[in-house]
Amino acid sequence: MDKIIFISVLGVLLGLIKVLSLIRQKSKEKEWEAVHSKEFKRFYRAVGNSYEYAYTEFYPESFDKIYEWERDELEDFIWNRYLRGTIKFARILPYLKKYDGAGKLREDLLSPDTPEGWKKEISFALDNFKGGTKS
Repeated sequence: MDKIIFISVLGVLLGLIKVLSLIRQKSKEKEWEAVHSKEFKRFYRAVGNSYEYAYTEFYPESFDKIYEWERDELEDFIWNRYLRGTIKFARILPYLKKYDGAGKLREDLLSPDTPEGWKKEISFALDNFKGGTKS
């Protein structure tokens, strides 16, 4: 009988822990929603959820519609994704302020280790970059 009560209490406690964890997660999501601008949330979710967005629907003006501290966070995200091997972000790299994205693309274009398919994407990104060079 004591084992049954113990197991029942343990089950209830585990259930409560799970519920509290979900509440905490929702609270963090609400906090994130409250702190960031609408444009940042749209941009971050689009870039984070779909590499196709980076490939086909990125507009440099999107960076102008977010706060500077949000841009900083977003640029870190984009830069790190590219460095980890997500070539689709090559089209966004030249527009970063915090990093020399265009310089990194030029470096990768000249590297013998860069795959040929990547070089085509990098060339496209650099050819379509209208911001000039970063000093």
